[in-house]
Amino acid sequence: MPKKRQEISLEDLDIGPYEIDKASIRVQNNVSTAKFSRFINLSGVSMKNPEFVIQTPNHFSAAVFRIVDSGYHYGKYTKCTKRVASNVFRSGKIVTTGAKLSSAAILQLSMALSRLKKNYDENISVSDFLLRNVVVTMKIPGKTVNLDRLYKDHPDFCCYSKKIFPGLIMILPNGHRPKANIFTSASIVMPGSYDLEYSEKCLTWVYNVIYDYLEDAE
Repeated sequence: MPKKRQEISLEDLDIGPYEIDKASIRVQNNVSTAKFSRFINLSGVSMKNPEFVIQTPNHFSAAVFRIVDSGYHYGKYTKCTKRVASNVFRSGKIVTTGAKLSSAAILQLSMALSRLKKNYDENISVSDFLLRNVVVTMKIPGKTVNLDRLYKDHPDFCCYSKKIFPGLIMILPNGHRPKANIFTSASIVMPGSYDLEYSEKCLTWVYNVIYDYLEDAE
């Protein structure tokens, strides 16, 4: 199972009385890293596996693995599409993006490892799988957010400039890493977490802050 970075406790946040509809939360991306046990000859790998490895050394220093597959992994049906990609560097470092589930990132990594063992080096192994960033979104149906009033009342932890960015950026207090990008349409985009449960708690805190600034959509 993947390692997770140590999150700061949410016990210091007054989350508030209002609960969010967790069904409205969508995971848009998981970014994870891992490391192969040896240096990788990227040219050799791409030549032996042209069907799923792309290398353009003049444009990008990594080889891009895209393996399409599906099946049950860790008790969940998991599908890897062309959206999921593992960028493999010569040093052996792997950065996987595009997965909506951590299990899809693990599946992509395990498939890449099996192809490398079969066609490149049967002694190669992988370690240090770590979730780096989870990007989630949420839409509050039938509502808009009065961003001007929200920023006026909370300038200490909100950043808002219409001319630069159409959304308001809300910074969680006490060192919490995720930042919420809030739009007038009542859409919220939150990158920066390492865990879906932690993202849900942060979104609940954000929802309680903006609750009094929600207005009926026309």
